[in-house]
Parts: sequence; C-alpha cells; structure tokens
Amino acid sequence: MSIRVFVADDHPVVVEGLARILDAVPDLEHVGSTREGRDVLRRAREERWDVLILDLSGLGDAGGMEVLDQLRREVPELPVVIYSSYPEAQYGVRMLQAGAKAYIEKSLPVSTLLEAIRRVAGGGRYVTPGIAERLLEPRTASLEALSTRELQILQLVVDGTAVTSIAESLHVGVSTVSTHLRNIRQKLGAGSNAELVKIAIREGLAR
Repeated sequence: MSIRVFVADDHPVVVEGLARILDAVPDLEHVGSTREGRDVLRRAREERWDVLILDLSGLGDAGGMEVLDQLRREVPELPVVIYSSYPEAQYGVRMLQAGAKAYIEKSLPVSTLLEAIRRVAGGGRYVTPGIAERLLEPRTASLEALSTRELQILQLVVDGTAVTSIAESLHVGVSTVSTHLRNIRQKLGAGSNAELVKIAIREGLAR
C-alpha cells in the first residue's frame, strides 16, 4: 500500500516537482497540495494522509509554524515533515521540539526527503546528521534566547525583508513586528537591526 503524501508549499515549482517525484516512486503517492495554511488545516481534518510535507515560509494566509502548532493540537497523529530553505542549524531542533517528525532543508538531495517520508510514515523520526550534531552541542548560542516567532522575524530581516513586508507575510501589524525587533535587540544586546544581522550571520542564520 502506498504512503499517501500531501504537500503544502507556496512555491508552485516546488509543488509540481514534488508531485512528479512522489508519483514516480512505487511506494509513495501524491494525494494533493495547497498553497494556503488554512486549507491545510481544513483538509487535514477531513482527509486521511500518511505524511504532510510542510514549508515553513508563508502559506498565503498562515505561516508554517502556526500551521504546525495548530496541527499538533487538532490532528496530533499526522506526521509532519518540514521541508524548508531555512537553515537546519537554527530551525531543525526547534521544529522537532514543536512536534515535527523531520526537518529537511531544500538544499539536501531529494533522496533524503524520500527517506524521511518513509521513516515518519512508519512511526519514527528522521534526524539528519546536522541536527543530530546540534542536539549534542551545549546550548550556548545566543539565538537560543529567542522565541520561534522572534527567530522567524530575525531570519526575514537577515534575508533583507522590509518591516512592512514582514508584517504582511506574517499577517500581523507593523507595530507588532517593531515590538518583536525591539525585544530581539534587547535579548541579543544589539543597538540596531544592522547589528542584529551581524549576530545572526555569526550564529549561522544566513542562508
């Protein structure tokens, strides 16, 4: 029996590529896809999937982190594989702690993603060597002081995203983003957003 895989990603090229790959593998089946976070939640309640592949970046009306958090409350039995361009060094452990069964960077070979799908469909977790090493390291990095939302905003700042665009992508007000940035600067001892970027790059957040 094939493993039924649903894909949630806001990049059409990624969705189409994964659909072709999944359908070409005998033991896997692409059963649908969406670019909207709320659609993921609605369909997860109504349909039966064996694995969800979820992007961390904006899904139209909701972010991947918010979707994962709500899925863990509403459909806790659904295994989620995070498939993201965000660096695993900072996000991998956090997402596993948040309830994901695997975290795969999009830069990794597709064979890694397929292996992760099979592993989590069988009830396990898939931990890449990079994340395994991170789990063994002492938690000394300054970015550990940030919440997941703060880390997400810092990542967008590092990517060169304007505050107004960050607010739009996260569906919050500009003042909310500014408050988060003020808190981030305080936690990391930075006097400006430029200093924040330098700290983030030093801690491996650049991609």
